[in-house]
Amino acid sequence: MDYFHRLSMIDIHIDLDERASQQNMEIIFFKTYFDKVSTGRKKGFRAESAIPVYGNEYLIADAVCMLQTPNRKELFAIEMYRWDDTQRVHKSLFHHLQALAEGQPSKLFGLEYGSRVLCIFELENYKKMAMKRLLEDSRFASGKNHFLFKSLEELELNVFEGWELFDGEKTNLF
Repeated sequence: MDYFHRLSMIDIHIDLDERASQQNMEIIFFKTYFDKVSTGRKKGFRAESAIPVYGNEYLIADAVCMLQTPNRKELFAIEMYRWDDTQRVHKSLFHHLQALAEGQPSKLFGLEYGSRVLCIFELENYKKMAMKRLLEDSRFASGKNHFLFKSLEELELNVFEGWELFDGEKTNLF
């Protein structure tokens, strides 16, 4: 299962890189959960995409990416979901909501403005189920503009435009 998840992450990276190159933009970095960095401890490694949340706790995003756009640097956490377990998706995105509320992703990479979470689903119906679940949770209301949704098929057609917020409103990446 992790094999196909990793392949999807590599495909996402390739799609983003190709589109950025076509638009004369640059991917400053693309860090994934399967790339490891030393913690400086004897046996310590952690995912390169780890975002500190509280104390020694980390949120492990599937990927963290910074894109240099014509206007400014844009920071994105990327989550790839290959299943229909809405409860698991909701829990994962709630951790992102908490990190965003504290400004952790932006602080980690020295930005003075917010970042976004790109939620990419293997299938369209998985995406719709997750969007509905977030819409039903009032805790997400204030963070609505920070969570963008697409299916893998939609992403392959257009990386930057045509994203959806969880209430169905259309938006672009930046």
